[in-house]
Amino acid sequence: MASLPTGTLTFLFTDIEGSTALWERHPDAMRAALARHDAILQEHIAAQQGVVFKTIGDAFCAAFPTAPDALAAALKAQQTLQSEPWDATGPLRVRMALNTGAAEARGGDYYGPPLNRVARLLSVGHGEQVLLFPSTVELVRGLAPQAVGFKDLGAHKLKDLQRAEIFQLTHPDLRADFPELRSLNNRCNNLPAQLTTFIGREREILELNRLFHTSRLLTLTGSGGCGKTRLALHAAAELLEGDDAGVWLVEFASLSQPEWVPQTVATALGLHEEPGKPLAQTLIEFIQARPLLLILDNCEHLLVACATLAETLLRACPNIHLLATSREALGIPGETTFRIPSLSLPDPKMPPTLENALRSESIRLFVERARAVQPSFALAEADVPALVQLCRRLDGIPFAIELAAARVSALSISQIATRLDDRFRLLTGGSRTALPRQQTLRAMIDWSYGLLSPQEQALLRRLAVFAGGWDLEAAERVCADPGGALPIEDWEILDLMQALIQKSLVDHEVGAGGAHRYCLQESVHEYAETILTDTNTSLERYPRQHLNYYLHLAEQAHTQLQGPEQAAWLDRLEEENDNLRSALNYALGRKRRAQSTSQAPQALPAEDVAPQALRLVAALIPFWQIRGYFREGSDYLRAILALPEAPDTAPIRIRALNGAGMLARFQGDYSHARQFHRQSLALAEASGNRQAQAETLLSLATLDYYYVDDTAAAHVHLRAALDVTRSLGDGALNATAQHRMGMVATETGDWSTAHAAFQESLRQWEALGDRTGIAEVRMWQGWLATRQGDYPTAHASLNAGLLALRILKDRLRLNMVFFAYADLAGAEGRSEHAACLWGIVHTLVEELGAAIPPRFRAAYDRNMNALRQTLGDTAFDAAFALGSALSLEAAIEAVLQEEAISPG
Repeated sequence: MASLPTGTLTFLFTDIEGSTALWERHPDAMRAALARHDAILQEHIAAQQGVVFKTIGDAFCAAFPTAPDALAAALKAQQTLQSEPWDATGPLRVRMALNTGAAEARGGDYYGPPLNRVARLLSVGHGEQVLLFPSTVELVRGLAPQAVGFKDLGAHKLKDLQRAEIFQLTHPDLRADFPELRSLNNRCNNLPAQLTTFIGREREILELNRLFHTSRLLTLTGSGGCGKTRLALHAAAELLEGDDAGVWLVEFASLSQPEWVPQTVATALGLHEEPGKPLAQTLIEFIQARPLLLILDNCEHLLVACATLAETLLRACPNIHLLATSREALGIPGETTFRIPSLSLPDPKMPPTLENALRSESIRLFVERARAVQPSFALAEADVPALVQLCRRLDGIPFAIELAAARVSALSISQIATRLDDRFRLLTGGSRTALPRQQTLRAMIDWSYGLLSPQEQALLRRLAVFAGGWDLEAAERVCADPGGALPIEDWEILDLMQALIQKSLVDHEVGAGGAHRYCLQESVHEYAETILTDTNTSLERYPRQHLNYYLHLAEQAHTQLQGPEQAAWLDRLEEENDNLRSALNYALGRKRRAQSTSQAPQALPAEDVAPQALRLVAALIPFWQIRGYFREGSDYLRAILALPEAPDTAPIRIRALNGAGMLARFQGDYSHARQFHRQSLALAEASGNRQAQAETLLSLATLDYYYVDDTAAAHVHLRAALDVTRSLGDGALNATAQHRMGMVATETGDWSTAHAAFQESLRQWEALGDRTGIAEVRMWQGWLATRQGDYPTAHASLNAGLLALRILKDRLRLNMVFFAYADLAGAEGRSEHAACLWGIVHTLVEELGAAIPPRFRAAYDRNMNALRQTLGDTAFDAAFALGSALSLEAAIEAVLQEEAISPG
């Protein structure tokens, strides 16, 4: 074998499509055909200065010093293969893939990400097809043989989690049409697909791979904008290639309170707080037996909390690996830090030619991002010296290069370089390498900010009030200021924001239904927030407008959460949850985005916005209840209820107190639940608010019957509630009262009363179009039918309830309906099926962090014991474990299809 070339290489991988079947059908002919195949590839690879460094069966792996050589070898080999007169085997259809990058040569082989990437590219192709990544296409543009073209096949998700742009080699002699690529989805993870190509970093990933196997905590450090998060996401797939471990991303960028760090990790893993148990213990018990990689992203503003949790998990969970990103190390034992360097720059010893320049990561990144802004962009040979100078002046910082590339629609490369030189005169006067990276990034953003018009600058500053993104309407309502020192009308926002998108200062994505959503990158957000504060003009105006806008949104949603648009509004609130949290933090005098573990109040007097805060939490109660944000909702409610009471807020305060009681009882805190409900009732009675009085009485009746098993007290509160509701004529209130009456009648054996009450409740909920009310009544009708031995009716009723709850993603009531299904299966004598369903209930209770009420706990324990006696320990445990392991969606589908969920 010839000596292996080194440096940045282009790799050609090939294999024969369907070769196994050909060997089965034509073993003798395949021996001759494969020998000819091998000779053709060897001839054309060697003719273009390539080296075959590995063959596996009929697969070839070759390396070339230049991309044009690799392309020529692939083209000529395909031309020969496709014109070859094959005998009995028929044509051998060979697929090929090309990728460019730096890899490590060792022991006659190559190692590194470029090899993995080209193998993945080859795996999605078809016989007779030649596939390339953009990095290789760039190196051969203008240098390829005549009639060669590159067909853009679009972005495809490969095993490295990236939606990679893929090109197909075209030529008159080659086959042109192929089926869709065999794109692969990655194994179980929550990592987001990347919307832009990942450029370079091959050497860093090789080093991270080495460090990963010597340390269980690897922290990527560096300034904002250096690409910590992107590199972590890309490296995670490389680090665990072929490993069974799960990969889970935990994002802290929009988190403001350190005490929510464990909850954020738990949420990413699908876990919820268990009553009476520290959340850290729940995490430990889940992780201990699992090989797991957690990516803890953006830890710098929550350093102490992240470090504490990381050390706890590392000590207690031997199979966990942590990959953290932070502007500084976590500072705990066993940590290995890796500072991310700049992207590679063109070799100053080499002539500044187009081919040499495109070997550097920084140049390739600029070209790729410039083409995203201006699809017709092509780097000309004459522009190379100016672009090399520009990338060097930017120190190869990815974010800075992207900002510069965004200007190609308005400025030439030489003009960008000139402006950059003028702007950075102060920073380049001394030793550039001695300057902190944050300072360099700030200078880059300063430069980009300076290129904006005054109105664009003003909008960028104002957009800093958002957390987790926004839509156009929110920007128009929050950021418009027609009468300010720098007026911006609401109709001007769209054009201004579009300008910021084009200049890479605002990101946007298109969601379901074509809706656009916008966000600031973290570094830009921090910069804009700082500028907003430093201007010291209208400092409170935009946070207040932000609070008022999201208050209006929440109250609008609240009116729709008992109607046909319920599911859509729940999803809308979920999407805006970060902004809702930010508005509440502002109202409480907390920092909207904490920079330390302290949450001391700001100078803002909290009572100044206390009425809006009270209205906001009161409006969010149904959302927190349905989507399972029990702990978070309780924390906000209690904090805001503790603020000085403002005049004329009694009706809202009554609702907030009643909601605090509901969320407390879901968590099993029945003492505080009763306390909140009684405070709500007393205030309702004192103010003469009969509707609120009835609502609170119904809550107390539910607490007495549904949770603490005090039927006598439930009757008292229910009768009092019915006396009030009869005179009010409120449909939702009457429906709730009838439903509660049916619940009590079911448990006391008064089935005719229960049946009539449920029917009336259902009629009223259907008239209102309220899926939650309909689902809950249908569930209880199923329970009643089970008690009466009418199993077909029970199945029909429970299925109707389950379908509604599936749309709402109402995990609390989904848990209840599975409870009813399990009870029904036990009554039918389907013991294994019942045990599996109880396993589903067990998992949902744990994930939700809710408590099984005493009334139902007795039934739960009774069923468990009866089934264990019927099935025996082994069979019961197997069925219960099967149910516990099912995903919620799989469990729903199985029940709706009336499948028997059992080990058999």
